[in-house]
Amino acid sequence: MWCRACGEEIPVHGRVPFRERCPKCDAPLHACLNCRFHDPGAYNQCRENRAERQVDKQRENRCEYFEPAARPGETGPAGTGAKDRQAFEALFGKPPAGEGV
Repeated sequence: MWCRACGEEIPVHGRVPFRERCPKCDAPLHACLNCRFHDPGAYNQCRENRAERQVDKQRENRCEYFEPAARPGETGPAGTGAKDRQAFEALFGKPPAGEGV
């Protein structure tokens, strides 16, 4: 996984403990910003609809659905937007120039 605070790559084996900290910058690792489900455009900024709302996305939390993002940009729109766009274009074709989707 990657620390969203400093960019440090951190090897993870199994679940990330609730109180785990980044060895480089001491930021909490079990936080929404480090989770693969974090998405600023989703309801409660989380793509896991069973997760409880976490107000501060940078603070450590006890979310049972936390899964570490494998690489920077994997969470939220940056991680899924390109794939979603490709899937859309594969289904419906590329929109004509000048037309938005």
